[in-house]
Amino acid sequence: MLQSAFFKSDSKLEACLIRDSAHITEGAAGDHVSRIQAALVRLDGLLIEASEVRAKLYGPSTAAAVLRFKRKRNIVNRSYQTQADNIVGKMTIGQLDRELFQLEHGRLGAVGCVIVQRTDYLRCNSIPSFDPNLQVGVLLSALAVTVAGAATAAPTEGQIMQKAFDDSRQSLRQAIKRLDDLIAAVNNAKGKPLDAPTLLTLLAVVKWLNVDSKNPSSAITTVQSARLLLNNNLNLKTSTNTDPPLKRGGAVGVLDSQGNVVHTTKYHAHTPGGPDTGMECGDDFFDVDGPRCRRDVVTHEFFHMLGIHHGGGATNGPTIRANIKTSVQALDSADNLAQLVAQLTTMGGRTDACTRKHE
Repeated sequence: MLQSAFFKSDSKLEACLIRDSAHITEGAAGDHVSRIQAALVRLDGLLIEASEVRAKLYGPSTAAAVLRFKRKRNIVNRSYQTQADNIVGKMTIGQLDRELFQLEHGRLGAVGCVIVQRTDYLRCNSIPSFDPNLQVGVLLSALAVTVAGAATAAPTEGQIMQKAFDDSRQSLRQAIKRLDDLIAAVNNAKGKPLDAPTLLTLLAVVKWLNVDSKNPSSAITTVQSARLLLNNNLNLKTSTNTDPPLKRGGAVGVLDSQGNVVHTTKYHAHTPGGPDTGMECGDDFFDVDGPRCRRDVVTHEFFHMLGIHHGGGATNGPTIRANIKTSVQALDSADNLAQLVAQLTTMGGRTDACTRKHE
């Protein structure tokens, strides 16, 4: 039986604790999903799309938050799994309930964003005590964070850039974990077939790092090199040990179809120097780029700050994927590395988000 005041009155959550058939999966909707969303944000500060919160929908961002919660606590049913999934089952609902119970009784601290019931207002700060009359959600991915009593406003450019930076860091952490799992699986496989999740990681590596799919063991050195580059990107700092700045950029010179230099502010972003100079964002970053595109742009440009080019060409030159034929070239391509991260961490393995407006 559930113990937390926030969970125990919900029949669907009680059923989830005792029956496999009552597991909660992507596509579910209702008050029980809303309570799970609330718990995820209150306990771990995880981000959930505002649209899913309003609809009480177990959508992609809720599923991703569940997966992060489970990976952090290593919630895996060893009888049939080797790694966490994004389903709320007996073990997951039990862990959420235990931590909520501790939070309700002052034994566990938490921070998060709360939507006060029957209002459209947010409060985002440390919340020392748990109030089950508050329902949690986040609007960071599409809307500005506001304080209770203030109307929701359009996000500022600073908030858009900060969100893109945070998403990029999160995706790098997830991708590094996937590569670590692949390395461990290949080293321990001893000629046995890889499981489905590991095989998906290998397929992404084959595509973006140009390794031999028929000999995973031979690819490990390349995967380890890519993992190091991802980690360097994640931990990139300025000379004063701060995060490289993101700022609105001015006009830059680009070549038109006739080879003439023209100056324009219509670009995603560029990196004029190293970490101290940071990344400059153009009009497209704010006007047509969506959250996944902005995330991947930050990841891409931070690779340039590490000195990585476009597959061996100039940093400011074009990426021609057909010309990147070797692993060495792939490891020197900010595009290949950023798309590898995207494929490993985006629902459905979607890449090239910047080719689709507002994605």
